[in-house]
This record gives sequence, C-alpha cells and structure tokens, in this order.
Amino acid sequence: MDEQLTLQGTITGSLSQFEEKAGAPQGIQGIFYGNPLLKSEIMQKRVALEQSLQKLRETGSQMQLKIQQAGKSIQDVGRYVSPEMIQEEREIEDLLEFLPAIRENSLIVHK
Repeated sequence: MDEQLTLQGTITGSLSQFEEKAGAPQGIQGIFYGNPLLKSEIMQKRVALEQSLQKLRETGSQMQLKIQQAGKSIQDVGRYVSPEMIQEEREIEDLLEFLPAIRENSLIVHK
C-alpha cells in the first residue's frame, strides 16, 4: 500500500510539473504555451491515471482482505480439524495393535 501511495504521488507530481511546463511561456516549453488542447489532453490523462491508481489501490485492498480471510480459514483448519485427525490416527493405531489379538481370538473360537 505504501508503494502504491508513493507511486501515485510520483505520477501526480510529474504530471503537475508537466502541466506547469505546458503553460509556461519560456524556451522550448513556449511551444506548449497557450495550447489549451494540449493542456486539456494532459489533464484528462492525469485524471485517467489517478482513477487507474485508485482502482489499483482498491483492488489491492480487496485482495489483502481475501488473503486475510484465507489465512483465518487455514488457522481454523489447524485449530479444529488437525486435533480431530490426530485423534482418528491414534484410534487407527490402537486398532492395528489389537488386530493380531482379535485374529488369534477368532481362530480359537472357530476351533
């Protein structure tokens, strides 16, 4: 977000300087002086860039919220599901330990 704000400030500052130069009557910049079409076009491009940057910032914020929500879901899985999985694994291990004894008892009953 800080980088986006810095980028927006840089672009806005550069465009402002260019607009000022477009209206300045000195040196080579005098070519632009008194050219309302050029100045209008520059201002339109500036507005379009600022709107694009605003949209980018909003999209970045939405993405950051979605990432936070995904992180919370992952934490919930770790907090609630993992202990249950560990318990299920322990129960399976216990059953596997008793399986030979169960087989032995069933063989005795059949005889």
